[in-house]
Amino acid sequence: MARILFVTLPFPGCVHPNLSVALALARRGHEVAFFTGQAMCPRITGAGVLCFPYPDQLEALYRRLVASPTDGVGANWSQRRQLRASLRAFFSDVVPLQHQGLEDALRQWPADLIVCDPAIWTPFLILTHTRQIPVVILSYLLGNSLAGPHAVQMGLGLTPPRNWWQRVYNRLAVQLMEWYMTEVRRPANEFRQQFGLPAVKGPIIQLGEKLPLFMIASCPELDFGRQDLPGHTQYVGPLMWYPPQSPAAWLAELPHDLPWVHATEGTIHYHESVVLKATAEALAEQPATVILSTGGNREPEAAGLTGLAANVKVVRWINHDELLPEIDLLVCTGGSGVMLAALYHGVPILAVPTEWDHADNTERMAYTGAGISLSPKQCQPPRLRELIFELLADPSYRENARRISQSLRQMGGPDRAAALIESVL
Repeated sequence: MARILFVTLPFPGCVHPNLSVALALARRGHEVAFFTGQAMCPRITGAGVLCFPYPDQLEALYRRLVASPTDGVGANWSQRRQLRASLRAFFSDVVPLQHQGLEDALRQWPADLIVCDPAIWTPFLILTHTRQIPVVILSYLLGNSLAGPHAVQMGLGLTPPRNWWQRVYNRLAVQLMEWYMTEVRRPANEFRQQFGLPAVKGPIIQLGEKLPLFMIASCPELDFGRQDLPGHTQYVGPLMWYPPQSPAAWLAELPHDLPWVHATEGTIHYHESVVLKATAEALAEQPATVILSTGGNREPEAAGLTGLAANVKVVRWINHDELLPEIDLLVCTGGSGVMLAALYHGVPILAVPTEWDHADNTERMAYTGAGISLSPKQCQPPRLRELIFELLADPSYRENARRISQSLRQMGGPDRAAALIESVL
């Protein structure tokens, strides 16, 4: 049996998929542990898994880069110059602190293999070479971020080109992103060179091509049906895990004679609740039962969700494995976790992509016909109401969501991911 260290960003949407796989490996007799944020460690240890917390400085830096209303990545998403500095801090400036913390963890708990979040570069940038330790990547995005002849440039919400103009546009997008990200990855390359390793030319994630396994928590249909994947790339479907919680008694009390619409902005939304407020206003006194959740990190009052109509209920948190099988439509900001969970249950989606990977996720979902993408600038109550009832009335969206559900369920989930990791061992 082996020791396997999971290295993840310190947010529920990143930790939970990895934890589902870690528990599957533990059931097979392996020892598992996590290196992640201190705030997530009680959740991990509560599931019976060892957790090595980030150094204090790394923890504080990630918290600022996500939650700060001025320095955070999300706060600067539409400000391209400021965003580049935030991305450099988030991906590249943190590498020395990641390396320090990981070296400390590995001295205490020598691992046989690392399962790595694609946004934490240190394991596949440095440690797989300096420690000669196998590293596999577990990506929770809807699509594969490795480049290839049939790949669509990530980060811009693009779809496969259908004509010559779109092909030219996509090629230009690749060149633009390469120029834009050069400065982002510079500090990480400089740190890598301190270990006698050559600088990486091009996207850091392309090192994933040389790793023994690159897993994607999705299915081919949500990756535009790519046919140019490296042989070690594997789709494993949604990797769902939720904290143990008593059933929500109030759920059984809600009337179910009308469609249920659930709206959420995810678990790391720290800015104004534009989508939740617009949904509450759009469906107030309409023929629908509306359930809003603030993601567990905000009280409803702090999100400005007060004085709501009688058909609108707001809660801080509810496990999606309890709620999603009951709803008729999901309204979200395009986070991969909730979208994959909804599609797993055959639920159509209206997504308003706001930041991070949301635009890419949303376009992939809409491309399958399982829902609609709405620009944040158009997220006004009248337009939102119109699209919600269009999605509810047109059965094709539900049919396409169910088709994607069947594909996702065939991917194998945590047990298959665990088996693939064992094959590397």
